[in-house]
Amino acid sequence: MYEGLDPVNALIKMSYDFFESCKTKLCFLLCALFPEDCKVTIDILVECAMGEDFLGDVETLREARGNLHLMVGTLVSSGLFLKGEDARYVIMHDIIRDVAILIAHESIMRVRLGLQKWPKLKEVGKRL
Repeated sequence: MYEGLDPVNALIKMSYDFFESCKTKLCFLLCALFPEDCKVTIDILVECAMGEDFLGDVETLREARGNLHLMVGTLVSSGLFLKGEDARYVIMHDIIRDVAILIAHESIMRVRLGLQKWPKLKEVGKRL
């Protein structure tokens, strides 16, 4: 399952694989789309997550932020996200981002969508 990965990358992938929630996995992959060392704000994550429709059935922005904070908290406590200097943003370490990109690439290849359609994150999440 983790063949071909060095021990550090294998541990990062294992941490990812142990998440029960596909939504948390999607949040993790979503942050990999941002540039290296980018301070990803919670507000931007909420907008992207709502655009990809993986925050669940939320009726208010407050509820959406609450759902996202739970996911981000899980990722921070697992060590896959770094807390920012304040609660408004998180950072993904370069090595973790590289593994996230590898995971996303493998997921897309498994789905075999070809180049005709780029999947929305929620489509990839259903197949993880």
